[in-house]
Amino acid sequence: MTTFTPLLACAFTLMMAAPAPAAAYNVLKTFNCATDGCQPEAGLTVGPGQQLYGPTIFGSVYSIDPTGAPFANLHQLNDTPEGAKPAARLTRHAGWLYGVAQAGGLAPGAAGHGTIYRMDSGGNLQWLHQFSGADGSRPLGQLLKVTIAGQTFFYGTTMAGGTGFGTLFKFDPVSLSIVASYNFAAPSDGNAPLTGLTLHNNQLYG
Repeated sequence: MTTFTPLLACAFTLMMAAPAPAAAYNVLKTFNCATDGCQPEAGLTVGPGQQLYGPTIFGSVYSIDPTGAPFANLHQLNDTPEGAKPAARLTRHAGWLYGVAQAGGLAPGAAGHGTIYRMDSGGNLQWLHQFSGADGSRPLGQLLKVTIAGQTFFYGTTMAGGTGFGTLFKFDPVSLSIVASYNFAAPSDGNAPLTGLTLHNNQLYG
């Protein structure tokens, strides 16, 4: 990650698409903001037991069966220290679901720079890393799992922090630390990346 080449300068529902060519879809769940969480902006991840898992901006992480039932609000992030406003799809690894929260952490009142966390299928959540601002702030994109020489790392982006324009980071789930990062330098690199990365031919694209 030492080189970087830019390529180009309150009712919420879950739905299931029907097979083509039918145009209908099925509403699996209408969220009750008071009990279920609110604003499920991230996509769904297939987890253990083929259940679907996702976060909501209001801080809940939920599971739902592909048939629509049962639904469970598994965990409510507590802002301090777990993080707040998770907006990214979860990434499955070694029996855990890894995610990022764009705010919260050790600083109270959602004033933190965000966190990396993981959760098991029972809703037991562990926060793993608190962004400091220097290593990034406000992670919004899904973590990308990459295995290098038998060791797994997670790559992601933050829309702010670093030198002020956002970062691209590499996280080690063993040491629970950011082991490498790249600071975006606007205008040449762009700034404020909002999404995750894609791996192709050993290159990261975003």
